[in-house]
Amino acid sequence: MKYGLNAEICDFDVFESNKKYNVIFMGDVIEHVPDPVKSMGKVYDLLKDDGVLWLSTPNFQSSFSVANGHNDPMRLEASHKNCFSKDSMYKLLERFNFTPVNYRISAHYNGSMEIICKKA
Repeated sequence: MKYGLNAEICDFDVFESNKKYNVIFMGDVIEHVPDPVKSMGKVYDLLKDDGVLWLSTPNFQSSFSVANGHNDPMRLEASHKNCFSKDSMYKLLERFNFTPVNYRISAHYNGSMEIICKKA
């Protein structure tokens, strides 16, 4: 426990818990999972009502990605199984009744997006 927070870092696909969480962080995770729909359902089940999800992922329709085309480093990353745009990510979130409350372009990775959303 650090800073008074109990955090778990793990392989999300095999993580199981009966606990419900206030916040789940998925920093550059969703583009790596084999089944993002299944993973988002798992996130929904793990969050408390009104829980918050923070996620980041490359936005393959960002101006950075479009300008760089096939030379975009995120497109060249062999471990990326999924590609999202802002629209496709919002559709996935809406499918599980997540309400986006904040969207921003990442200050850390060119062409990536960061979204904060709330479980409806």
